[in-house]
Amino acid sequence: MNNNIEHLVADSALNEPIELNIDGVKMQTCKPKVSTLIAVSKHIGKLPNIPMPKTTSEEFEVVLAYAGDCEEVLGDIMAILILGRKGMITEKITSEIVPKKIFGITCGKKTIERKELIDNVKPLAEKILDEYSNKELYDLITSLFSEQNLAFFLNIITSLSRANLLKQKKMNETTASGL
Repeated sequence: MNNNIEHLVADSALNEPIELNIDGVKMQTCKPKVSTLIAVSKHIGKLPNIPMPKTTSEEFEVVLAYAGDCEEVLGDIMAILILGRKGMITEKITSEIVPKKIFGITCGKKTIERKELIDNVKPLAEKILDEYSNKELYDLITSLFSEQNLAFFLNIITSLSRANLLKQKKMNETTASGL
């Protein structure tokens, strides 16, 4: 499967859709959109603060100590990157024909539609964790993130944050001088 992962990374660099085979189901993913990056960022924030190991034996201890805390989050991150923000939840509408009653008397039939929201992330996350090795998961996440052009996103949020700070500073100066 290593050759397959190398192929995926190469396709990603060429900006071609990445085709994945997860538990026998073929899926395609393209470069993540901003909304996907934001959704992933929320999940990354759930990861524990893991100390950097200094030796190989410490690496082993850290992995064993924190792996359980990362299980759900890593799978969710991968699933969100594959599905995209729009594919995280789908709406299923079911129709049911039931008797129409007025004052307890049946007088015809009516159709009731029910909307059900289906979480696509959790089932896919479980399949990913069962199917991929650590290296394959790392290579795939890295290739999908490399397509995002994170520097552009960083520039956007940095400039907006600065603008917000300047606005707050200006408001504080106006309030202070108005005393």
